Amino acid sequence: MANKKLTPHQTMPDSTRIMIKIMRTNQKNATTQTSLEPLVTAKKELTFETVKSKKINLIAAMKRLKEMLIHAKTTLQETRKKISPEY
Repeated sequence: MANKKLTPHQTMPDSTRIMIKIMRTNQKNATTQTSLEPLVTAKKELTFETVKSKKINLIAAMKRLKEMLIHAKTTLQETRKKISPEY
């Protein structure tokens, strides 16, 4: 029993383990938030009132929104791969 090797996380105090978990969660949230910012601004630009008041071409606006959705989706997938490679 005394010769059994401990892995680093087994020797780590609980408080340190919890802090690492919190830091990883914060990192995930921060990267998700930054990758979604362009989508949020596009959504604000394309509200019904904005489109109506500025007389924006609806087809062009929908294409822009679709591009932003695709961009956000790929960014989120890349972020997931960086944070946890098993995805």
